[in-house]
Amino acid sequence: MMFKNKEKQKNKEKQEELAREKVYLENKEIELNKRRKLLEIDEEVNNYRKDAQKAMHELAIQCAKDTKAYEHEYHSKREVLNVEIAKLEVLKEIMEKDITSYKIQLDGKDKEIERLNNIVEQLIRRNY
Repeated sequence: MMFKNKEKQKNKEKQEELAREKVYLENKEIELNKRRKLLEIDEEVNNYRKDAQKAMHELAIQCAKDTKAYEHEYHSKREVLNVEIAKLEVLKEIMEKDITSYKIQLDGKDKEIERLNNIVEQLIRRNY
């Protein structure tokens, strides 16, 4: 009987040991699954970062192209406008000269009219 109790005791201890090993292996498997899942998440995050960086890089390239195009258009328009401003300034100078010339002519005309009026007046006085 003693022998059976010892054997039962050994079997019981062996079963407990197997149960502990089973729990240990299950915990180990859970830990491994957890690590695998974390690695998958890390890989997804890294892929997302790569995609985001690629998108940002492409956006930066597009922004640089757009900026170049805008600057080219801006400078082209500015050059055209500067030419137009220069033309307008030349026209302004010409008109100012014309105005000065017309004022001189008008003053001369007024003096000529006054001179002719005086001559007419003198002639009218002589005839009366």
